Amino acid sequence: MFYPDDDLQFGFGLDASVGGDLNGAWFQEVSAYDGDDGTYASQHLTGKIPVHYDRASTMIDARDLGQSIYNVRPQSASSTLWNFWMGN
Repeated sequence: MFYPDDDLQFGFGLDASVGGDLNGAWFQEVSAYDGDDGTYASQHLTGKIPVHYDRASTMIDARDLGQSIYNVRPQSASSTLWNFWMGN
């Protein structure tokens, strides 16, 4: 299980507080603070390919791409969700 450390949380909070893109801010902070924690042999991929620890993922409503925490308005139910993930 992944528990973000204090540096990552502070960095993400700072990016969010200045109006940064939340999706981009999360990936930036994960790669900046937790991008070097090593690898492990995947139990799910053929050949036990080495996979990096601490890769981020987000699920976001397509209408909210590039938005900050200050973009608050009513919305209808989402019809398109996008999943982004960091590559290996």
